[in-house]
Amino acid sequence: HSIAEFEQREGQKVIVTGGEDGTVRVWEPSAIDTKGFEPDISGPVTAVRHLDGVRSVSAVDAGRDEIAVWDLLSSEPQSRSGLRTRFASRRTDIFPTLDGGSVAVLDGKWQTKIHLTKGADYEEPIITTAATKWSAVVPVTSPHGRTLLAVTSQFGRAIQLFDPEVGKYLDFELQLYGEEWTKAATTFAARDGSTMLAIGIRAYEDYKIAYLSLTEKTPPIRFRTEYTEPITALTSIGQLLVGGGQDGTLRAWDPATEREMWILHLGVGIRALDSAGPDICVGMDDGIAVLALSDRLVSRRKEPDA
Repeated sequence: HSIAEFEQREGQKVIVTGGEDGTVRVWEPSAIDTKGFEPDISGPVTAVRHLDGVRSVSAVDAGRDEIAVWDLLSSEPQSRSGLRTRFASRRTDIFPTLDGGSVAVLDGKWQTKIHLTKGADYEEPIITTAATKWSAVVPVTSPHGRTLLAVTSQFGRAIQLFDPEVGKYLDFELQLYGEEWTKAATTFAARDGSTMLAIGIRAYEDYKIAYLSLTEKTPPIRFRTEYTEPITALTSIGQLLVGGGQDGTLRAWDPATEREMWILHLGVGIRALDSAGPDICVGMDDGIAVLALSDRLVSRRKEPDA
């Protein structure tokens, strides 16, 4: 391996590395900063949310089997609550929500039951049911800030959106044609202002992104990524999609051009992602990282290939 440091015309330093894989990579060390956030985590973080309007992070600590909220700056815990032990169910998926509450999806024998708590009110959840057993579920955010559930049935032929507050499906369906959902999903704003749902899929040996408008009846768009392992989480920053994978990398794409804009190597498997402004909360196999991205990474646009 070899490493060299150069300075661009604007005075911005970059690092150039060459590796045994035959690649030369250019790094901008000042384009990303890891905030001083080291919460007490005992196991893999399976879900994470940057809470709306406050400087806190809510996450599911699978090691302790609890959901906890931490202060983003001091890393001090603000609340903790146990999870699956309160439910009698074959399988329970639990996710934090933007308002500090949580949504629990219980896999019953013949149907799916959803417990939605609003804020810190853990005593009176909104309980709804779906008359279908779901094989996978991921929370996403609607344009109005509500928590929706991206779900697929046990046959896994389409992705649907379910509103847990009213107990109904939205008029939305993203068909899977011989593809496998990797259980990564997020919403993002397209350049025309419309809201899109993006998911990670596996098609044979390729890992792709598929996205579709929540309101317009248009065909879904699919594009191939450079991932060689499953895309495990998705979020968005502005009009960029950001994905995390089992290979420990963060990648960003411009969905309008299908181009990969940048890549960051974290070196550990990524389980969950959420963003707020230029910050990305990363739930990993061994804890949480909060990354503050510079404007260059948030809004960067590559020039087309010659």
